[in-house]
Amino acid sequence: MLARSWVKVIVAAVLGAPLSVPAFADGPVISQIYQPYVQPLEKEIEYMMLVSDSDPLTGSPATRHMLGYGASLSDRLYLEANAVYRDGGISGFEVLEFEGVYQLTEQGEYGSDWGILLESEFYQQTEAYEATVGILNNYEMGRWQFTSNLLLMYEWGEEVADEFETAYALQTRYRLGRQLEPTVELFIGQNELAVGPGLTGQYSMGGGRGFTWNTVLLFGADQTPDVTLKLEIEYEFF
Repeated sequence: MLARSWVKVIVAAVLGAPLSVPAFADGPVISQIYQPYVQPLEKEIEYMMLVSDSDPLTGSPATRHMLGYGASLSDRLYLEANAVYRDGGISGFEVLEFEGVYQLTEQGEYGSDWGILLESEFYQQTEAYEATVGILNNYEMGRWQFTSNLLLMYEWGEEVADEFETAYALQTRYRLGRQLEPTVELFIGQNELAVGPGLTGQYSMGGGRGFTWNTVLLFGADQTPDVTLKLEIEYEFF
């Protein structure tokens, strides 16, 4: 369990950033980390893959694929729909998601930028539902950028206990260059903890088109898989 000990050491170092972390309840936490910004007229096709060595549901390796489409309805509001397919152990469509991001402040208006996330999910295999409200923040200090998501979720259904859950996610990014930037991502829940290094970048294709990629290798503790690879690709167009 040496790797899990190192996870806790790294978390302590990462949380030296100007952020505080409350106590958390149960719930899966490795997912997207949302920016508090909305680009007017933007449309987006998004793909995310999560590969874990030991899925909490079955104890065997599993891969999750998420495919989504979103669009800005105004210069403040962005809506997106996603479907998640699970492969490994129990295979099939797992989650349907509908989410919206509302940008609260203009970029640079205050010391940090703020937004709100609203999300609803339907878990097909357990016939459970989940509603989420999230506070999104982005803080910059020189070449360093800290993006945090603090989430409050309520889950209900016939086969699950009705309960509130909370989760926290943080991406620390060093702005080395637009096409290649090193990152560290952190995810925390009451029984889940994951942290690891990554790389991200943006490429412009001209004509208002471009894509963003993000890959992270996460090492888990507690009930989180020992190792999870996260890959995200977003194609943006106007």
